[in-house]
Amino acid sequence: MLAVIKNILYSLHKHREYSDLFKTSSTVLLSNIIIVKQRENSNDSNRRLPFQESTVPERYLGLNFTKTGLNSKYNTLIQEMKNNLIKWKSQAITMKAKMTILKTYVLSKLTYHQYMDNLNEEQIEEINNMTRWFLFSSVKNTYTEERKYKTMMKIDRAYADWKEGGIKLWDLELRHIAFKIWYMNRLFHNNYNNNNNTLQEWYMEQLSRKKPTLQPSTICADTGINELPDCIRNDNDEPLKLKEIYELMIKDRHPTPRRTEWQKLWAVRYNTAIPKVFININSISHQKGRNTLFRFFSRSLPGINHERDTRCKICGHLLRDPYSHLFTLCQDILDIEKTIISTVNKISFIKIHRWSMDTLDISKYNRTERIFPNLIGIIAHQLWKIICHKLFNTDESKPEPKFEQKVIETELLNLIETEKFITLKKIKHDEAILKNTNQDLHKYKFNKAWQTPAAPNPLPI
Repeated sequence: MLAVIKNILYSLHKHREYSDLFKTSSTVLLSNIIIVKQRENSNDSNRRLPFQESTVPERYLGLNFTKTGLNSKYNTLIQEMKNNLIKWKSQAITMKAKMTILKTYVLSKLTYHQYMDNLNEEQIEEINNMTRWFLFSSVKNTYTEERKYKTMMKIDRAYADWKEGGIKLWDLELRHIAFKIWYMNRLFHNNYNNNNNTLQEWYMEQLSRKKPTLQPSTICADTGINELPDCIRNDNDEPLKLKEIYELMIKDRHPTPRRTEWQKLWAVRYNTAIPKVFININSISHQKGRNTLFRFFSRSLPGINHERDTRCKICGHLLRDPYSHLFTLCQDILDIEKTIISTVNKISFIKIHRWSMDTLDISKYNRTERIFPNLIGIIAHQLWKIICHKLFNTDESKPEPKFEQKVIETELLNLIETEKFITLKKIKHDEAILKNTNQDLHKYKFNKAWQTPAAPNPLPI
């Protein structure tokens, strides 16, 4: 499979060369036309155009053009994107919500223009800087163009999938190249299916004119292309989709997500299965719990990464790793450890005897079990609220959050009711659309995943 991917990537690089040649040929063609027009105008100085030559860009199919070619709209779009991010900054809570907003309402503005236009390095850096501010800075942090914002995870890790510990951030440099490759791949596909040569058609069109604007062999001589190849196809014998092209390019540049030193240490000290834990975290339904656990294991929680080999600001003990200390070893957490253990053992069929890194590692449990991982996520989020108040709160009038068993139970019961509603809707959909009347199977799977000691059958059969 690896050899196949390498062959596809080699073909993609070849298509990228064709894309560059296509761009060159277009530039040569346009410049030659301009030269011919200037020559014609100089030979007939008395002839006047019946209309005034436009000095401002003309809009066509959403793009701006001048007499010299495409007039980029990226600077205007980037300003619009910046304004949108400022408005959305206070609305997003979880990392997935931020990424949804970023891709749906902000970066999507670039999509149509990326088929034809290219972002330069300054524009890419400006967009990346806005993205870093939106994703990783505090809500109270106002965006300043002159400031270079930092990420809480290395950028090559951020490009990885959620199930690999990344946030599926777009690599804008590769993405706008992927657009051009997809565009050229479709051109090759159409050319191959029509059983003709695009360059030959252009050549015949030139010969049919009374006064050809260019020499017939100009474009071939300038580009070195005499025949267009077939397109690159996927396993279904279809032209590669844009998503497939981009994913292949990402895998080529970043084959595997880089692990932090502490992630490697956790794997040795606590036997934490870092690749698997993110897969299980991704299946958690409780949004805030999923977000806290994801940022815990990806080591991207705000405000604590720099706290190493120093005294804990909460209990005063020496800490090396802020994550494992603040969530499991801090004296304030140890004081409520019995409450945490009793809460888990009361609600879940899976019992624990101590609150530790081993308990937080949900990769050790079956993915069909939904109560325990969601419960651990809810508890981790509640602990994070307590930690944040002790570390960062400056408002003395704001009450300190407490770890209460009743709050945890209410969160979990509300989640079960939501999942029950979704399951019943799915059953109705299967009956009406798919004509599937096997209700008992859906209910059995739901009960097996969401059963608690107090409610072994939350959805009666």
